[in-house]
Amino acid sequence: MPEDMPPLDSFDDATRELVAALRSDDPAVREHALEEIAPVVDDGLAWELLRFARDPERGDEERGQALIALGPALEECRDEEGPDGGLESPPGGTEGWWELPLSSAGYREVTEDLRRIYHDGSLPKLVRRRAVEAAVRAPRDWHREAAAAAWRSDDPEWRLTAAFLMGHLPGFQDEILAAFRGRDPVIRREAMRAAGRSATGEVLAADLLAIAADRSADRDDRLAAIAALADHQPDEAAGVLDRLVDDPDPEVAAAAREALEEADLWAGLGDDDLEDPDDIGFDVDDLAELDGRGEEDW
Repeated sequence: MPEDMPPLDSFDDATRELVAALRSDDPAVREHALEEIAPVVDDGLAWELLRFARDPERGDEERGQALIALGPALEECRDEEGPDGGLESPPGGTEGWWELPLSSAGYREVTEDLRRIYHDGSLPKLVRRRAVEAAVRAPRDWHREAAAAAWRSDDPEWRLTAAFLMGHLPGFQDEILAAFRGRDPVIRREAMRAAGRSATGEVLAADLLAIAADRSADRDDRLAAIAALADHQPDEAAGVLDRLVDDPDPEVAAAAREALEEADLWAGLGDDDLEDPDDIGFDVDDLAELDGRGEEDW
């Protein structure tokens, strides 16, 4: 990772405002930038986020959020990873429209710097937790050791991180089931989401469906179960989620609608079951707005 802070004019027009916002003395401006930055991370923004995360002048929460923002870019790149830890040339499609967010060197440096941050015991616990939580989006051998060590910990925050990691790594079904059946409600919810991302979803499918549909269950439990169903997609999920779109709890209804959209489960429903597409809450034009923010939005 470059040590020197590059001048703002070294960034292109698309990213300069985000970098300026990250460097702002106004916490609200930095918060907004961190919320917006993940979909547009490139090499320059990745290095800026890594610098931000190492800055002791920033709060632990925002330093951790800066690292989490790197996760989607790593996940998008990981399928093109080569044997040297860099990226192989990705297919560009018939019209060459698709590009990876990070260069080969950038991808390698981000994954390595996240490892270094995780192993740096002088850094705040939250920053180290967020480093490995971002890093696991492009799994490495050391992530399994990190997940196992976190799960063995007596610290509930590290155990929560373990539950998250185990959903991205094979071979942790017993631990995910133990987390689901444990007494800590926060870890239990993370175990549900982990199950949705892993083969454990097969084992817990009936439990997830029952929790999601149970109007007397804790709302946060229901939301976690819905998120897991969107990822795992058991056969019964489409029908359950479709019914939950009309749930009296607006948060549950919104989560069910989002789960159906993200998982593309609408295709599994009959025409009579589908709502008017205009009511689904998604518009292709929304995609264009992601890149159309002007200075007035800051």
